[in-house]
Amino acid sequence: MTADATLTLNTPPHYRLSHTLNHVGMGARDPCLVVRGREACWGLQGPTGPIAVAAVHEGDSLNVSTFGDDSQWMQPRLADLFGLHDAPDNFHPSAAHLRTLAKKYRGMHLLKAPVLLTRLVQVVLFQLITFHDATRAWRRLVAFAGEQAPGIARLRCPPDATRLADVSILRYKSLGISHKQAITLAEVARAAHFVESLVNVGTSELIGGLQQIPGVGPWTANYVAGTAHGAADAELLGDFHLPNTLAWMLSREQRADDARMLELLEPHRPHRFRIVRWSWAEGMHAPRRGPRASYGGRRFDRE
Repeated sequence: MTADATLTLNTPPHYRLSHTLNHVGMGARDPCLVVRGREACWGLQGPTGPIAVAAVHEGDSLNVSTFGDDSQWMQPRLADLFGLHDAPDNFHPSAAHLRTLAKKYRGMHLLKAPVLLTRLVQVVLFQLITFHDATRAWRRLVAFAGEQAPGIARLRCPPDATRLADVSILRYKSLGISHKQAITLAEVARAAHFVESLVNVGTSELIGGLQQIPGVGPWTANYVAGTAHGAADAELLGDFHLPNTLAWMLSREQRADDARMLELLEPHRPHRFRIVRWSWAEGMHAPRRGPRASYGGRRFDRE
């Protein structure tokens, strides 16, 4: 199928499409985001309907095709969507092991999505449960309430606000989503217009604004800011494993709390979330001690 619009964007030196899109979807089987090396297909929602974006990274160019009625609306937002305005090379850590990671992941850019509702829904699914369970619930939700992406076979677009609002609490539970998360998702759907009004605000206003929605606390708001709003200094407080992981990564301490994690991250402002992304990409964790926690890592907002 012929694209509704095409655009070629210049990429900065060392840019890596796969590194940039890592941890901004819902796992390797995400029906809305497929990444294979230098190619990616992404199903999104625009102001009036579904959009499909296909990108191929060749040399110093990112060739992007868009499909759907909102293709022209998407065009000026593509550079942000693929993190091309981020500048990871501006971070020059002093510690040798961090310099190694900075070099390894210099092509990992933080992106700014043109819509926030989908990412907020995804992060709510991470609350309290394992990554595996969250990604499975996402696939079921997309199968039930999402739609076929325009122009690209076997790619799906996430539910829009209207479809999300029509999902009942009982249906959410049948999809493997807890009652508490279902209540939060219903609140998110009701606040969809407000959520999208935060796309172009500053990081602090975004984080504060999202927390006005019942069930959305600091962890969820900062996670959205870091993975969908280009917030290189977002703070993930209240995560079950992250303080231990970063304490081990930064100082070889096996255990830490949020206060110690912040102390260790303080010298690295305003790139603290960039270090978190590196730890995820490395699959890093502190040495385990005792029985493994059943909820696997992502933490929860208990509002």
